[in-house]
Amino acid sequence: MSGWGGMMIVTRDRLPDGQFASPVVTIGNFDGVHLGHRAIFSEVKRIAAAENRPSVVVSFVEHPRKVLYPERELPVLSTQEERIRHIGESGVDALVLLEFTPAMSMMHAREFVHRIIIEQLGASHIVLGYDHAFGKNREGNIDALNELSAVFGFGVTRLEPYEIDGHPVSSSRIRSLLADGEVETSAEYMGRPYEVSGTVIEGFKRGRTIGFPTANLMSDNTEKIIPCDGVYATRVRLCCGEYDAVTNVGKNPTFGEGARTVETHILDYSGDLYGNKLTVSFIARIRGEIRFESPSELVSAIQEDVRAAREKLRGA
Repeated sequence: MSGWGGMMIVTRDRLPDGQFASPVVTIGNFDGVHLGHRAIFSEVKRIAAAENRPSVVVSFVEHPRKVLYPERELPVLSTQEERIRHIGESGVDALVLLEFTPAMSMMHAREFVHRIIIEQLGASHIVLGYDHAFGKNREGNIDALNELSAVFGFGVTRLEPYEIDGHPVSSSRIRSLLADGEVETSAEYMGRPYEVSGTVIEGFKRGRTIGFPTANLMSDNTEKIIPCDGVYATRVRLCCGEYDAVTNVGKNPTFGEGARTVETHILDYSGDLYGNKLTVSFIARIRGEIRFESPSELVSAIQEDVRAAREKLRGA
């Protein structure tokens, strides 16, 4: 048993008997912990407060699709650490992390509700997002849950989609936005800028030869989405503080196609960052990645990128 802030974190095999006292529960993976998810957590907390009960989020250690479709790539919006942190920031009382196994994937919705949600958690009320389903063949939809509520005696609330400009906020929509480089819109959906964290590693050191040294980032999680290739106005967090920056995502075509990298030029900063942890927050896209005919043309473009980044970051 552990915690994040005021939120208790437990696994299924360590559920304390009677700890939650008939909690109000929601179930889901909550990748990205976006505004739609936070609306669900708010409703869980509202009902829990009205009934003087604990608010509990039930989620999974790994995304269920990794077990169901191990051969497929699974781009994610958040690492487990980030997901736990953002769920904790929502103010719920507890997070229960389940190990999604092949055996669990074969559990029918009734069995999942009976064995885990009712017998182990003792839930008094379940809040479900408009498009969420669980159990074998995703049979645990809102209709099935309403039928089970009559059997097991718990309340059910279904939330309508949380919308921005007529578009439902969803993890799949945010993934699509990031694939198109629309980081400003993705930030609106998530309620915060999209972030990628990792360790600064050695690159080709070309940046310092043209007057723009960069930190080459090796992501902590190879499954986490990197926004599409291009140049972005960003903010970076280091152990020593937060700085404005310009970040290039791509293959550096001016110097020949290579591996895809995330390289950040931190504005108004000097120092050796190798081996340090760094988090890049994507604020706005400046342009796509371009192949320049010469290093001098690239330098002129970077100078304009820096000017544009300062403008976009001013007051952001």
